[in-house]
Amino acid sequence: MAFSILGQVALEANTDTIVFQAGGATVLSTVAVCNRTLGDVYYSLAVTPTNIGESGGTAIPDEAYIVYQAAIPPAGSDYHTIGITLGAGEYVVAWCDAGGISVNVFGDG
Repeated sequence: MAFSILGQVALEANTDTIVFQAGGATVLSTVAVCNRTLGDVYYSLAVTPTNIGESGGTAIPDEAYIVYQAAIPPAGSDYHTIGITLGAGEYVVAWCDAGGISVNVFGDG
């Protein structure tokens, strides 16, 4: 199965950001997180059926986090291979404590 880019964002500090919203059944393969800065940055990732703050939605529920405030070193990258199917209207959301983080979501949908 060939996977494609489902979403790409450059995060702003201390802001929950929707990276991807599934329009229908979507296989989420991998989430890549890249620190483009010269310092450690902390980041979180969540998969949630709930719309979040940036669009007037609710807070991310605790149980939705798949990574919570993990440190990523300067010029480092983390790869999370997930292999789940998202349903219509489900979200991949990211947060970081400083700018300079890119998040890419890959899958099939």
